[in-house]
Amino acid sequence: QAGRYWRFKQTTGGEVSREIHTSAVQEATIEAHCSLRNAVREDPFLREKFNFSLPVLQWAGSFSGPAWMQLNSRAPPYGWKGLPVKVLTSTLSLLNSSLLIDHSLPGRCVRCAVVGNGGILRGSRQGKNIDSHDFIFRMNGAVMKGFEEDAGGLERSINPSTSD
Repeated sequence: QAGRYWRFKQTTGGEVSREIHTSAVQEATIEAHCSLRNAVREDPFLREKFNFSLPVLQWAGSFSGPAWMQLNSRAPPYGWKGLPVKVLTSTLSLLNSSLLIDHSLPGRCVRCAVVGNGGILRGSRQGKNIDSHDFIFRMNGAVMKGFEEDAGGLERSINPSTSD
C-alpha cells in the first residue's frame, strides 16, 4: 500500500521544515479477538475515549505530519513536546517497522504490564507474571532492584519515564 508521509527537518535556527514523501509500505494486520480495538468498537463509552488515528508504539514510518502535530502538543511520555525533531528522527530511525512486535502467533494479543512506584505490588510475588508480558511500562521511576520478586526485573521494556 503506497502512502504519503511528511519528512521533518530541523534547521540550525531551530525551525522545523517538512517535505512530502511517498512510500510503499505493506504490513499485515491480524487482529486478535481480545484486541483493544475490538473492545472499543463494541463499547459506546470506550469509542468516545479512544483515538486510534496514531499508533501507540511509534516507528520510523509513523513519523508523519498528523503524528507530529498531535504529539508535539503533549509532553513526554504522552507526546513529543520540547523534543528536537533531530532527536525524534534519529530515535525512530532505529525502529524501522511496526513489525517489531512479534506477530508470529496470529490472533494472539500483545500483553502489557504497567508498573509504578506506589508500593502496591509489595509482597505480591507477581514478578514472574509481570516479566512474562510482551511490553512492560515502568512509570514514575519504578525501582526494580531489590523488588524483582514482586515487581519483575526484566529490562525488556519500554520506559516512558526513568527507571532505576
